[in-house]
Amino acid sequence: MLENLNEKRDGVHFEGMADHLVSESLYIRDPDFNGIEIYRDRPRLEWSWNGGRVQMATGRLDIQDLQRERLLRLVTSPIKIRELSI
Repeated sequence: MLENLNEKRDGVHFEGMADHLVSESLYIRDPDFNGIEIYRDRPRLEWSWNGGRVQMATGRLDIQDLQRERLLRLVTSPIKIRELSI
């Protein structure tokens, strides 16, 4: 979805991005300048815990890692073939 957004054409403004250890977030503003957070929770098995509390932080989001992950999903996802009736 984000690949299809264009700052000039769509009037969105990219504000930033963050790795929160339990999720990954992108921050944008719409044409009316409303703040929007788009995020993905990581699977709970990837979370780190300390004394019964989940570890969270605000760090730099690794965009290259996201791109590699997306490419890996594209390469490894099964191809769906539909039968066509003529």
